[in-house]
Amino acid sequence: MPVAPHETVQLQDRAYDSDDDLEAAAHFLPSTAPERAADPAWSKPRPRRDWRAPAIGLVGGLLLGVLLTHLATRWSTPTSTPKGAPQLVESLSQLDSQDLPEPVRIHYRGDNSRNRRDPLLPPSCPLPVVFTDDERGADIVVLNTDSHLGIEEAEVQRYREERPWQKFALWGVESAPNRQTLERHFNHLRDGTANETAAFEMTYRLNSSVPATYAYGYFNFSNAPLSWPDKRADRIAAAFITNCRPKNARTLILEELSKLLPGRIDSFGACRNNANAGETIKELNLTEEVGSRTRWNEKVTLIGRYKFTVAFENSNDLDYTTEKFFQALERGTVPLVFGPPDAAARFFPSPSAAIDVASYLPASYSAPSNSSSAPPKELDDDARAGLARLAERLEYLSSDAGRGEYEEMLAWKRDGKWLEDPANPLGKVVRQSHSEWDQDCRLAGVLRGEDWAKNPWVPPKAMEDEREAQEAQAEE
Repeated sequence: MPVAPHETVQLQDRAYDSDDDLEAAAHFLPSTAPERAADPAWSKPRPRRDWRAPAIGLVGGLLLGVLLTHLATRWSTPTSTPKGAPQLVESLSQLDSQDLPEPVRIHYRGDNSRNRRDPLLPPSCPLPVVFTDDERGADIVVLNTDSHLGIEEAEVQRYREERPWQKFALWGVESAPNRQTLERHFNHLRDGTANETAAFEMTYRLNSSVPATYAYGYFNFSNAPLSWPDKRADRIAAAFITNCRPKNARTLILEELSKLLPGRIDSFGACRNNANAGETIKELNLTEEVGSRTRWNEKVTLIGRYKFTVAFENSNDLDYTTEKFFQALERGTVPLVFGPPDAAARFFPSPSAAIDVASYLPASYSAPSNSSSAPPKELDDDARAGLARLAERLEYLSSDAGRGEYEEMLAWKRDGKWLEDPANPLGKVVRQSHSEWDQDCRLAGVLRGEDWAKNPWVPPKAMEDEREAQEAQAEE
């Protein structure tokens, strides 16, 4: 089945995995570096210098700068008060919209490019949201844990006394075992000591104040998979893993499967590399299908040609499921999942839509990771035996004898019922990611206790219990 060329992917703010090189946003997006000139610069004649154009440009730039500074000050600078509490934005009263609620001021610590953005105003957000570079005057201070920004318990307590109007939010999509601030926050929530940490979080956890999962809004899970004849018969799986220092056994598992399936797994990342994406694209005549030559486009084009995709995460952490999994689902290949606990109940569109490698391994390999975790030096005998069973299963599903069963693993893409089912794991995640409001708008709404900003996600167990109660009541 022909596939349309991909458009260049413009990633959202959270669309990156900082530790996996091929999943880093800087590598997905096209290079912005100018092409080198055919002739060296020194060989070209120098034009005559004219002082008039630079002078006019300088004066014009100064005037524009004064104007922009004046406008920015009106929006971002709070008026002073005896206690330093933030004031309303005076210019809101001059907007066409009347009776606007009090704006929410958001400050991103250490990121002035965000703090100087235009405000979010109705109808783009039900609440006015103003970004400010004045941390003290903000209603919410956002800490980017992916950049290792954090806050200590003592600082939280001090600010609560000095700035009683202010809340902190943690924003991050890298796993908590790789970011100690986020790990400490989740530990506080687990231990019932939320009063000692930030009030909100925007993370990959499905129950976050503002969920920031990797199921980006531009994914189209209704894409039809390539037909069986169009997928590679000489290979079984593709892998794109570049962080070779995980906090679990994923590299060892990939290495063992590659030994058990010699020549059948193409590893395009740095870890256990044995294939080159560019060469394979040429070999399979996929250049036109790739479209813009970003690593994202190369990856999603290639994985669609394989029956299975290795979607191993760098740590075992609740809900830490990155774009590896969602790319595979979108492109109609079956993900081999390893890392997130209870993955099927929280993410799979159907029980057979993906394979959880943990089910083939001793329980110790699924133990939660933390900041001090390290992979085992080698796999034990039980793990090797389990992976041998998995390799045998993959060989069968990739053979003509297993074709019918394999195609049933992709049946969820044909019926579309998963999206409408309120209990379907992937359906719930996708509905989260398709909010009509920007994540900063939702954060402001959470602060104000607005119903439209509340995370609608319900844990699988709670939903199952509710369904059983309803069925029992119906029988009565």
